[in-house]
Amino acid sequence: MKLATLSIIFTLFFVSAFAQSADTQIETISNYNDWGWTSVVMTNGLITVATMPDIGARIMQYDLGSHASIFVNPSMIGKVDTPNQNGAWLNYGGYKVWPAPQDRWSWIPPVQLDTGVYESQIVDQTSDSVSVYVKSPPEVWRKHNMLPGLVFERRAVVYKGTSRVKLEQSMINTTSAEMTWSVWDVTQAIVHHEGERDFENFWVYFPIKTQGSLFGEKGVKTSKSSSAWVGEVAPGVFGVQFQPNDAKIFADSPEGWIAYVDEREGYAYFKVFEIWEGETYPDDGARNEVWVAANPLYLEVEVVSPIWPIPPNNGKITFVENWYAARMFGPIKYANNVGAINKFLAYQGETARLGAIYGVFYEGAARVVFLDENGGVLAEGKSYDVSPMNEFTVDETLQQPEGATTVQVRMYDNNGEMLGTLESKPVDLLTSVSEKTKRPITCALVQNYPNPFNPSTTIAYSLDQAQHVMLTIYDVNGRKVETLVDGISTTGDFHVVWDASAYAAGIYLARLDGEGGTATTKMILLK
Repeated sequence: MKLATLSIIFTLFFVSAFAQSADTQIETISNYNDWGWTSVVMTNGLITVATMPDIGARIMQYDLGSHASIFVNPSMIGKVDTPNQNGAWLNYGGYKVWPAPQDRWSWIPPVQLDTGVYESQIVDQTSDSVSVYVKSPPEVWRKHNMLPGLVFERRAVVYKGTSRVKLEQSMINTTSAEMTWSVWDVTQAIVHHEGERDFENFWVYFPIKTQGSLFGEKGVKTSKSSSAWVGEVAPGVFGVQFQPNDAKIFADSPEGWIAYVDEREGYAYFKVFEIWEGETYPDDGARNEVWVAANPLYLEVEVVSPIWPIPPNNGKITFVENWYAARMFGPIKYANNVGAINKFLAYQGETARLGAIYGVFYEGAARVVFLDENGGVLAEGKSYDVSPMNEFTVDETLQQPEGATTVQVRMYDNNGEMLGTLESKPVDLLTSVSEKTKRPITCALVQNYPNPFNPSTTIAYSLDQAQHVMLTIYDVNGRKVETLVDGISTTGDFHVVWDASAYAAGIYLARLDGEGGTATTKMILLK
């Protein structure tokens, strides 16, 4: 009886520790944001999502707080298309869906599906969730005789207490013959802050296959070379830094996620989706794609489904994707349906102090949990209040208990119900305190990215123990140019942006000096 009473008290305390989330709301607004279009707007106190039925049901807004992620083409504000396949493509910006492969329909996109007026309906309207349903007119264009009769529909759902947006994107075959198509999801994203050309702050991260990729040892293929293709910024993660190059990169990612990050402000936006290994994808097997555009300035975060058969007589296929947003910086090393990882959980230095950095997709709580081989809980860390509006840092002293085999960082909602795990791994990968004391102090300098660069580049280094470090820039003749870091740095991974706009083009050296040694990397500044 005493144990049951304690359990009830703990549950009540756990639940009461959180502020209640705001209710979800939905409304139809004319001339929303002075854009000239009628919009269906969904909000929940964390995010704002706006759909414009009159321009192909594009989603033109997905904001976390007041931070905007989606590019809206200023030259197209308020315009509405009269579908004409012989006209020019009208690029409104926003999020849209096209059928893939593209080579079946060439250019321009199928106009009824791309810019036609969609019917729309508010289908859910409660305090816990709201949703809008949109449906296109049938496509009528007959080029290649493959598209007539294809219809798009979508249901978008916003939930209470989370940055999640669930997108159920369907294709309907209204003809009497089978079709085969892939759902090709395209979001145009912002690539500079207003009045600036700070392209170095806008990144996309996605997982790549380090072995067995359809695209070779790099895990990607590209339409052409570009300084935007930075490369592997963390094991198994590729980084793209925006450059206005009109180029595209493709990846047969082994995991279903891709992240767009404003690295200056610390806002990250995610698409999370299922991967179907063994099925046929368009574009030689790509699952994730990124396009960097020069005019106007934007990038596209793209996801494609497998090519699926669509049965005749109103047969349907549906590709489900979840959007999430969180305050955090890159590089993004992993993402799932509850959050994302910037720094993996590990013991810090010579103590039993645990550290990690995450972005979370729900309001609620998180805690570190040690489990035995049967999944039983052996030890729990402290409870952290978490929200998509704040980066989440684990920082606590917690000894690994005897018999522990697994460590997890668990997420809970505002009612104390478990949502899932931010991270789960064998305790052997935590790097134990005893192992740390046997190792010498080390510091490691990572190749800057991008390289070559103009005018800014990011220099990364890691420390396995707190120590005094200096990060200094030298020219090719050995003259000191600038000192970027000079002081005590804690354990972890660090990223420093060097703005070289005041310096001449040429070769420069970044040198890291610490108690664990010295490391140097060569950098090329272009003008």
